[in-house]
Amino acid sequence: MQNVFDEVAREVEAARMAMIAVDQQSAKMAKLLSGRLRNIPLDYWTVGTLRDLKRELRAFDMTTGRWKEP
Repeated sequence: MQNVFDEVAREVEAARMAMIAVDQQSAKMAKLLSGRLRNIPLDYWTVGTLRDLKRELRAFDMTTGRWKEP
């Protein structure tokens, strides 16, 4: 019988690796989205996602090209 804690540790590591992979793809996804956001069909879920994106982008300073400190 395997130790439950070892299994949890493996799953946490797998989740961490998945998040790193997603972070590495963010720039590519942003380039794909640029200029195409108006083509997204609006429904309950996508409106919420667009709202969240807008909120997050408010923390980006276009003048300096940096994220504002929280």
